[in-house]
Amino acid sequence: MRTTTLIVLTVALSLLNIGCDSTSSRDAVFYNNRGLDYYDQGELNKAIADLTKAISLDPQLDAAYNNRGLAYTDQGELDKAIVDYNKAISLDPQLAMAYNNRGLAYYNQGELNKALVDYNKAISLDPQLDAAYNNRGLAYTDQGELDKAIVDYNKAISLDPQLAMAYNNRGLAYYHQGELDKAIVEFTKSIGFDAQLALAYYNRGFVFEELGNKVNAEVDYAKAKELGMDLE
Repeated sequence: MRTTTLIVLTVALSLLNIGCDSTSSRDAVFYNNRGLDYYDQGELNKAIADLTKAISLDPQLDAAYNNRGLAYTDQGELDKAIVDYNKAISLDPQLAMAYNNRGLAYYNQGELNKALVDYNKAISLDPQLDAAYNNRGLAYTDQGELDKAIVDYNKAISLDPQLAMAYNNRGLAYYHQGELDKAIVEFTKSIGFDAQLALAYYNRGFVFEELGNKVNAEVDYAKAKELGMDLE
């Protein structure tokens, strides 16, 4: 009925929401920002339409390419997303978030080495970008380099002590190291910072089940299902 491993990982995404005083770009900025609003609401087609309009009005608006890439990523159109991130980077080679987001697209394609190159670049450009450390940690986890992953999650958490996803992901690393009690602690911290994070309940329930604590496991599975997670 339930899966037999911890399969859910989370990645922090970065968005650029910009303002502009220039009348020539004001309409493009409006469509960019409204596109972000649609993106936040899960209206991906509307977001893409607005971001495409922003680009047509101002083809030099790197933020719009970056943001449209995020929408394409969420739609699973990773090749289109990478094209947009490439364009954003060509317009602003210092745009750390675009490297982070392109790394995420490569990660989702299974291109871990390419993802790591982009995360490294993002971190070199912006050492305070907690998302990039979190995401690089995921790539290290998938490569089995768990100590490196934990170092990155530690850094992400030091930059944002309330980054629930980083606690969840550090819990996964501890789980794979056989540190089940530490994993439980991390998933509990993750839930403490984001009580709506269904996968953290699922992951904690899974570890409870491995520890033989079926009562707590069922409670966590039920909560994950209540929050919309498909456990079948």
